[in-house]
Amino acid sequence: MKVALVQEAPILNDPETNLVLIENYVSEAAKAQTDLVIFPEMFVTGYSISAEFRATYRHELYLESLQDMAGTYKLWLVLGYPERAGDGQLYNTAAIISPKGIIGQYRKVHLFGAEVTMFSPGHSFPVFDTPWGRMGLLICYDIEFPEAARILALRGAQLIIVPTANMIPWQQYQTLYTRVRAMENGVFVAVANRVGKEGQVTFCGGSALAGPDGKWVIEPADENGLLIGDIDLAICSDIPQEVQYLSQRRPDAYLPLIERTLWPPKE
Repeated sequence: MKVALVQEAPILNDPETNLVLIENYVSEAAKAQTDLVIFPEMFVTGYSISAEFRATYRHELYLESLQDMAGTYKLWLVLGYPERAGDGQLYNTAAIISPKGIIGQYRKVHLFGAEVTMFSPGHSFPVFDTPWGRMGLLICYDIEFPEAARILALRGAQLIIVPTANMIPWQQYQTLYTRVRAMENGVFVAVANRVGKEGQVTFCGGSALAGPDGKWVIEPADENGLLIGDIDLAICSDIPQEVQYLSQRRPDAYLPLIERTLWPPKE
């Protein structure tokens, strides 16, 4: 399959303008015969959405346009946006959208910094079947927790997609975790990060795609634009026995992973 990562800066609190920007990239990707286009975290609205904007925002108004876009250009999309749930809670969410409609959504489990004052956390790591193989979603900070990617891999994900709004000075974390999560789980990991500034925050780009051997399919990039690479999810089953970590796990020894206590305990 041919995968495209979008590295760009959306306009804060302006979904209508961002939808035009999204369609420009989707059109470009379609001309390149891309199968899947991945946009950064919260790309529909921008990252640092204001309290006034949150109060009136309704994600359904924009998801319909994104579904139409996927159908018109006959490709798959992954986009991040704030999701207003039926109970009024707001989630940092990403959706995987096929030409026939929404396949599924993922709500960010690990909230970063001030996000805890804006969003409710998700509680699960779903996987999604596609014509090319099984895929899972994480969002930004999630990739820094090995348990999150491992759960997706244990559920059969061959590609982990990570819409991101990572910022300076954390760029090295993103580069390292992209390769490590791919290698330790024997999967592809695709990270689409944004660029630009919002207030005092400068986003660091570095969008990239790593294979199950940890080698770059798309190397971390500094420039804006569409980054395209070809992958075959079937090779995830061809990993040498010595590094098939999923098959050599020892769950019987991992009980401390589900305990909340830190060592040494906090006072």
